[in-house]
Amino acid sequence: MGLDAAVRRGVVSERFHTGNQSHIRTDAATNPGDSGGPLLNDWGEVVGLNLSIHRDAAGASYALAADSLRALLPRLRGAGL
Repeated sequence: MGLDAAVRRGVVSERFHTGNQSHIRTDAATNPGDSGGPLLNDWGEVVGLNLSIHRDAAGASYALAADSLRALLPRLRGAGL
């Protein structure tokens, strides 16, 4: 449709931890190719980084929580990413 960006609304259904990282599960309509985009709250603040969708879980999508992303950024920058 020629759109460069879109905003979708959803509900956070869970916040969980795997190892030392925090993740967010939401029902926001996330499409393939949205990975790497921001997950925003109602005030436009970045609360996560979209990672993936789960096709078998009725549209559930997952994001890396912003606090985990902040902790990870120095390692990524050190690796030249």
